[in-house]
Amino acid sequence: ESLPELIKVLDDADGEVRRAAAKALGKVGPGSKEALDALIVKLEDQDMDMRETAARGLAAMGKDAAAALPALMKALDDKGMKVVDYGTVKMTFHPVRQAAADALGEIGPAAEKAIPLLMRDLVTLREPMCLPSMEALSKIGAASVPSLVKALGSKKPGVRMNALQVISHMGPPAESALPSL
Repeated sequence: ESLPELIKVLDDADGEVRRAAAKALGKVGPGSKEALDALIVKLEDQDMDMRETAARGLAAMGKDAAAALPALMKALDDKGMKVVDYGTVKMTFHPVRQAAADALGEIGPAAEKAIPLLMRDLVTLREPMCLPSMEALSKIGAASVPSLVKALGSKKPGVRMNALQVISHMGPPAESALPSL
């Protein structure tokens, strides 16, 4: 009964309220097509913080968010960014992209189609996207191994290191990579 009301709150005039509703939907909505569809729609919201929170809500749904795969793959190219000034260093973050990678990882092996997009971040050393993409590739599991093995042949040491870190983090699902090591 409360799920339809929660979905309505996604359109509240206050951004903080909308984001709280998206976060709640992710926790209470697994298994609900209505909650899933509502969060997918919010991946296209004009508010970058809302898009990020929608992706995080989908991540909270885990494997139940598999139907969001095309929308999450599209979100890996979201243009939104935040610059954080740490005094001596400024870092650029892409919160929607990072949240989308997290969600793809939580979907797990069913997110296999996203491997080429996640590998793009690993092989181009796009910071700070490498880490969320690496974690997602690890959680997707064995289907990532052929792409990771290919990355071991890169001329860039950072790419080889990233691929090795994913393979080592993956554990037994990466067994097929052993002959390449």
